[in-house]
Amino acid sequence: MAFTYTKRADGRLMKRVSVNGKLVTLYSDNSKDLEKQYIEKKSQDHKGIFIDDEGMTVSSWATKWLETYKSDKEYATKKMYSDSIRLHINPYIGNIPLKYLKQSDIINMLNQLDKKGITRKKDIALLTIKQILNKAVENDYIYKNVAVGIKVKRHKAAEKEPLNDKVIDEIKKLSIDDSNAFMILFLLYTRIKTRRIGSASI
Repeated sequence: MAFTYTKRADGRLMKRVSVNGKLVTLYSDNSKDLEKQYIEKKSQDHKGIFIDDEGMTVSSWATKWLETYKSDKEYATKKMYSDSIRLHINPYIGNIPLKYLKQSDIINMLNQLDKKGITRKKDIALLTIKQILNKAVENDYIYKNVAVGIKVKRHKAAEKEPLNDKVIDEIKKLSIDDSNAFMILFLLYTRIKTRRIGSASI
């Protein structure tokens, strides 16, 4: 028998399934994922397993994850994860239902952190949400980790341009009336010499 489903107005695919007498609604962007969810729920129904995850948000699961899987870690490690959840994850995606979280939500979170200049913490935030979602998959709250494949963008540092002759001449003129002229000229000629040596070795 062919797998059937309903297509919603927003483009998502929907399938309802009864698990332990309770009707559960499944959603996905493609039919293969939806069918996989359906098979997993039918398996849970057959085994008598049911997880009521309708109200589970990213924030609520992150708190449970921290208490369950990081309680035996050292204080500094627990604090790192706790701070990342509180400061960098919850403000952006904490209120999203866990089962409806999309890859784009996580990318938007990282972009917002980048705009606020929190670039060094993005790695930790991404590492944390990946671990959180991995355990959510293992606990059957979600069927896949949408953070897999996301990488933190690296910003290429601007290349430093060498001083040109015009700038060097201006520095020489300004250093004439400066009490630190000797040091300025010393640094300038050291830089010129180094640049010429480097150019000659190419």
